[in-house]
Amino acid sequence: MTKIRALTELSDYLARQWTWRKRELTTIRFRIARDREHQRATSLRGAVCLLYAHWEGFVKKAAEAYVCFVGCLGLRLADLSPGFLTLALRDHLADYEQSRNIPCRMKLVSVLLSDMSAKARIQPPSGVAATSNLNVRQLGDILSVLGLDDTEYRKSGLLIDGRLLKWRNGIAHGEGMRIDEKDYLDLQEKVITLLERFRTDIENAATTQGYRR
Repeated sequence: MTKIRALTELSDYLARQWTWRKRELTTIRFRIARDREHQRATSLRGAVCLLYAHWEGFVKKAAEAYVCFVGCLGLRLADLSPGFLTLALRDHLADYEQSRNIPCRMKLVSVLLSDMSAKARIQPPSGVAATSNLNVRQLGDILSVLGLDDTEYRKSGLLIDGRLLKWRNGIAHGEGMRIDEKDYLDLQEKVITLLERFRTDIENAATTQGYRR
């Protein structure tokens, strides 16, 4: 990912990422409406997979862009919110968890006690990249690290886990499930709303310096 050093660059990047994804989803919706009856079932199955791809893809790219932006600010460890401090200390935390060597574990303690004035080194992906099944729990982990409120997202648990992931996984694993057109269009509209909220939440957090302690 290219460096993102200013709020305008972050907003521009998010806009570019969102514009082409929303355009593609709009194209799919119109195509389904034009399909003949025998074509529609196939188009709907493909649309579910594409919708999931944009769900995971945008969350991943937007989160990484925000992390990149914060990493370019040159902040001290002491300046960071708990989530971003966790990202900055990722390597130390990994060493602490994996090592039984006391001196190795003491490195993390030393940083926390005496080196918080050091410049933070944060580079994406730093624990914010989505896995191949971006469910509500994993989304909650990303929101927590970024310091974003998860209240509205938690309300969408049945939508994401019970519909989007369930349908996408069934299709991807070769099941012959049929998707109702009305149900799909409702799902697409609600996923788009969630992604637009995610974009707005990141821009607001960057503007209000939500990444600071």
